[in-house]
Amino acid sequence: MKAKQLLAIAALFSAASVMAQATLPTFEVQQDGSFIYEMGERGQAAYADWNNDGYMDCLMFRNGADPMLWKNNGDNTFTNVIEDQDDLLFASVNGAAAMWYDYNNDGNLDLIVTGSTGRNADGGVDANTVILYTYRNEGAEGNYLLTEEFELEEDVFYSYGRENEDHNQIIMFPADFNNDGWVDILFCGGYTIGLESTRQATIWVNDQKGSFVPQNNSEFFLTNGGGCFVADFNNDGLMDICTTGWDAEVNDVSTTTVYLNKGDMTFEPIRGFGHGSNSGIVFPIDYDNNGVLDLIETGRNCDLDGWGGRAFLYVNDGTGKNWAAYDETTTWLVGRESKLAFADINNDGLTDYASSGWAGPIGIYLSNGDMTFEDATDALPSRAWCRGGDLNLVDINNDGLMELHVYGYRDGGNNEGPEHENWPFVESPTWPNYITFIKGVAANQAPGAPTNVAAEQDGENVVLSWTAPTDDTTPADALRYNVYAKNNATGAVFCLTPADLATGFLRVNRTQALLNTTTYTFKGMKADDYEFGVQAVDNGARGGLFTKAGADGAVESVKNANVAVYALNGVINVVNGDATAAEYAVYATNGALVAAGNVAGANQVEVALAGGIYVVKVTGANGVAVAKVVL
Repeated sequence: MKAKQLLAIAALFSAASVMAQATLPTFEVQQDGSFIYEMGERGQAAYADWNNDGYMDCLMFRNGADPMLWKNNGDNTFTNVIEDQDDLLFASVNGAAAMWYDYNNDGNLDLIVTGSTGRNADGGVDANTVILYTYRNEGAEGNYLLTEEFELEEDVFYSYGRENEDHNQIIMFPADFNNDGWVDILFCGGYTIGLESTRQATIWVNDQKGSFVPQNNSEFFLTNGGGCFVADFNNDGLMDICTTGWDAEVNDVSTTTVYLNKGDMTFEPIRGFGHGSNSGIVFPIDYDNNGVLDLIETGRNCDLDGWGGRAFLYVNDGTGKNWAAYDETTTWLVGRESKLAFADINNDGLTDYASSGWAGPIGIYLSNGDMTFEDATDALPSRAWCRGGDLNLVDINNDGLMELHVYGYRDGGNNEGPEHENWPFVESPTWPNYITFIKGVAANQAPGAPTNVAAEQDGENVVLSWTAPTDDTTPADALRYNVYAKNNATGAVFCLTPADLATGFLRVNRTQALLNTTTYTFKGMKADDYEFGVQAVDNGARGGLFTKAGADGAVESVKNANVAVYALNGVINVVNGDATAAEYAVYATNGALVAAGNVAGANQVEVALAGGIYVVKVTGANGVAVAKVVL
């Protein structure tokens, strides 16, 4: 694990004058109106490939109106197919939050929707009721119909919702928190049980039988009004959590918290580094591509300065326990209450982001890779500016270039009256809803496929390991990974983030749970019962081809009992118990070959290398052994 090198503030400002600025793309607003509906100031657009055709579709909400399920036609246009979904009963959901996930491992994306409108006892609409809807995707045989799962709604889940419609919609996040090959769900927000309402953060554990059980984590603080994200902050192959929002236990002060997964479904809360924000979000970003995830928090300051905007970069030392905070004076970010999207916008290998909110217009921030961000908002055509609503960075046509979908509210819209001082637009609809194409940069190429993929039985668990491939712009250290396990008997497939196993296409946008490491442990599995594989994902959220253990380019045998590899006294020891000679190869975590040689039969060799993490592959007469060692 590579530690962050924190710079002194004075050194930062000295270096700022000579740093390379981010590549500035150009933006082109789509003119044909493929989204023909005007949107409201509040809502959500949840992108996912819900019908498995290899293109991102979009479920859109706006307050006081029916939802729209837009099918991507593959030609930069969309068709609203909501009328084909007879069982979609969540009409006029206000303050909607939606999540796509695959809860039953059938390869089809299911759906959860929460909001502040539900069905009352007479079948009508009760705008004061927080309600939650769950849907099962019927797949190809059902023509991808979404069928409501009443049992999950009424007998299992609480009714979660956003405390305020201006708050971020990411209050649910799907991830496998216990590494058992079944997706669990994190809820973070307000919920109701009967007539009682409270704030809560709860993990609902998949029982592998089509239902969920709430996990009682007493270490979780009661928060709402912010948002949540899931990522691996200490590179141990376990999904951790970060949250922000009101803290019910500290006099309603907004607080940022990282929860480190201990591997037994308990978490270590890390606090004290964050400033906290309301109507905002905290999200993971590896700003300098060193393979360690940092955080950006942006939102409204509910503690001081009259609810003004705030933005912080929290730099991770690699442990997930120590975070250094840098504010706008260092990072050049602009704080605002936030709906956000993040990806490599200009294809320079660095993660950028866009944000918007009710308190201010859209902002686009391009990473310089040195703790600073260029504000590129002025490059965006004024036609696509708005506030509130939602925004997504998503490749809708699979050309390797991001599109920016924005909608919301515009002050002084319809060109009525004098131009507003902050909105001097020639063409100014009140409810903009546009896709903007990002131009002037090279198309993002998918990363290569991982090599040396091995699945080794370790007691009751299976350890999947691999070496990193290369990418056109994202450094190997910054690549992240998606893994799968396919049951040989039932055909059920678990993907850490749902993806097409043949093409590597990631099928959900924005809520992706990915790894930063080159090993992953599947718990409670037998290697002979499953097929395992892994793909690399770059900073442009593009997935490469999967490599499966046992396939060409991977490891044909995952265990050689006569070979041992271990670290001792600062060197790597390769022990060959076979009668004949074996070959060994040592790889760095970025896939680079750093040492190779032969070890005679009934003998051993020592390999001296600098401290770090290495993958050792030994090929002998009785098979191949792959081991991860730490010096």
